[in-house]
Parts: sequence; structure tokens; C-alpha cells
Amino acid sequence: MLNIIEQMKLGIMPSSGVFATIEASCGYSFDLFFSTQQELFSLDLECSERYLLCGSYRGWMILDLSDDGVSLVSNFQSPKVIFQTKWFPIDPSIFFTLDSSLAIIWDSNTGKRLESLSITNGKELEVQQGENGLVAVNCGNSVKFVDIANWKENLKAEGKFSTFKWSPIKDEIFVTSGDNGSLSVWDIRRIKSPVFNFGAEDEEILPNKFRRIQDSRVRITNRTVNLYNDTFMKANLNITAGSDKYTGLDFSPDGMLLYAKTENSVEVFDMTQGIKHNITFPFLKDRPDDSFLKITKQQNTLVTSVEHGTAICNAEGQLKCIFNSYERLVSCCEIGWDDSLLLALKDGSLMKLNKSF
Repeated sequence: MLNIIEQMKLGIMPSSGVFATIEASCGYSFDLFFSTQQELFSLDLECSERYLLCGSYRGWMILDLSDDGVSLVSNFQSPKVIFQTKWFPIDPSIFFTLDSSLAIIWDSNTGKRLESLSITNGKELEVQQGENGLVAVNCGNSVKFVDIANWKENLKAEGKFSTFKWSPIKDEIFVTSGDNGSLSVWDIRRIKSPVFNFGAEDEEILPNKFRRIQDSRVRITNRTVNLYNDTFMKANLNITAGSDKYTGLDFSPDGMLLYAKTENSVEVFDMTQGIKHNITFPFLKDRPDDSFLKITKQQNTLVTSVEHGTAICNAEGQLKCIFNSYERLVSCCEIGWDDSLLLALKDGSLMKLNKSF
């Protein structure tokens, strides 16, 4: 692999002045730059954060991000675009991929396919964080839940969904956004309908048996809802989830805040009260393709795609910087536990930035 100076001379990577600008404005320092020679659509770090699983238009690959440099561990050539790749969180010996028609479980030690499931119009794949062994596949008109034990469809949520996200702290809870701008919270144990809709009318919020207000200090005119309690409360009827379609969802590390990305902004919802926060992010007009939203794990820094590059904001909604990826747009990103950023550029380059504390 070429060293940094050689890559600069060949024009493979930008000059050191660009990195100095990023360090000064964003609080990140450059760590590595590596060319995969193919556009990547998905990045996922396994639990030790040494191995990076990537999906591309050529298939999938696993990269070793050791201190000695980046190296290829294994790869698979596919005739279809692999636009979603996920490790199994508690056992990195297996991982999952999704293309438009197949959800596949793989053995990472051998690189061999274990099971596959036919999917119609697969859009995204999310793996449950706990030990229950469910993989959710968003097919647009429904979300299918696949049991890892037998790789068969177990449950299904009906509806027109644009995005999906599991809660990071409670295995049974997940959130969906609809094509009409709706934002709903579901419980896998009651899959027939959402248990809560942000901005819903009174009769649409919750079944009567879940409308018990236990805290006498909560006034009926300012009703709240804790979406992580088994007994829910009614929501404040003045909440509006927004009329724009949500293109991305992510949680704060503690699961208390839900970040929802629209074409022009990012909205923040409180999962303990069922309300929309007053935090307003600056005008962040998104681009139509390669939209992404990620929240860092330590300081709730927001990393998101914008029309001409990638924006980094802090938890209070302050824009730290927008960088245009050196005229090479970022197609996807991944966050390390130390808040480091892995950015996949559309020209096939992979860049890592470390947080400067």
C-alpha cells in the first residue's frame, strides 16, 4: 500500500492543508486513507472494531483495520449491488447482507453462504441488538422479521415504510417512518399496529388499556408518554412529527433521543416523554441519493449527508463544519466507540478521522 506522501503526489488523496482545515473546524484528526477501488454503500464495524464489513456494487468485503495498516481479509463477488451489510452484534462469526431480492446470512470464517431468504424490494436490514435473534428487513410495504435460528420469516409489520430503526436499549422496541411523514413506535410483542404515533390524533395514539396515567403530578393538559415503560401514557396532542418524509433515523447512545432526518433538516424526539425537542439544526438540505444519518456514541455528535458534502453538528444543533469530501462525496459512514469516523467516498476511498478531545 502507498504511504501518505506517495498518495498525495499521485492525487489519490488530498493535500495536508485540507486535513488541517478539518482538524481546526470539526475537532477531528486524520488517521488513515485507503482505496478500495470500488464505491461502497454500507459500512459496519464488528464488536472489537478491528474488522470492517463493506457492501458495494461488486459484492461484499471484510477489511482488517489493524495498526499495521488496512488489509483485505475476504471478499465475495456478486452480480447484484450489496447495499446493506451487518455483523451479528453478539457473535461476529456470522454477518448479514441485503440486495434487492435476497437477505443472506454468511459465515465470516469461511466466507460461505449459510442461508438465504427471498425478499421483494428489500430496502434496508437491521439486526436486533439483544439475544433474541431477529433480523428486520424493510421491504417498503412491510417490515419482515427473520429468525436467525432457522432464517425464516417470523413476524411482519404492515405499512408503507421509508426507514426503520431498532431501539439500542430495549430489544422489543423499534421505530418506523412512513412515506407520508408519519413517525411510529412499535413493540414486537404487539405487532399488529404501532403503540405510539408522534403527532397522532387522540384516538390514534394508543389502545385504551395502555392509557393509564400513573403519576398524579402529570396534568391532563400536558400529558406525557414514556415509550420504554410497559404501561404507556397519552401523548401531548400538540406534537407534530412533520410533513416531510423521513430519510434516516438514529438514536442517541442511551436510547432516550430519536433523531429523524428530512430533506431539509434533522428533528429530535424524546422517547421518555413522547415530544419533539426544541433543538433545531441548521438548514441541512440533503442530496437525493446516498442519504445517511449517524449519531456518535460518546458526545451525541451528528454526522449527516448534505447536498454538497457531509455536515458535523454537536448535540445542541450547532453546525461545526460542512466538508465536501474533497469534491468526492461520502456515500456512507460508520462510527467507532471512541467517536472516530469512517467515511466511504464515492470514488472508492475509505477515510478515517479520529476525534480530537
